[in-house]
Amino acid sequence: MIKGFSPDDTLWRRSVQAFKRQLLVRTLTAHGGNKSHAATALGLQRTHLVLLCHELGVRLNPRCHWGRPDCTCEQGSTCLGA
Repeated sequence: MIKGFSPDDTLWRRSVQAFKRQLLVRTLTAHGGNKSHAATALGLQRTHLVLLCHELGVRLNPRCHWGRPDCTCEQGSTCLGA
């Protein structure tokens, strides 16, 4: 172990959370926002994926017609995430 560093450090936790958040967003985007398909791709239960998204602040926006979980658009409008 590196002197003065432990897995409990805030930097460590924030880095792991950022990695998880990015992985969730990329996987959801790759699967068009389909939570079931994204969960399967990550080897998770759908309910666990939804829980992780909630805990990590990943918005599950079913309104985005591009399937982008971080988008704020509505069907029929111009997608801000496009």
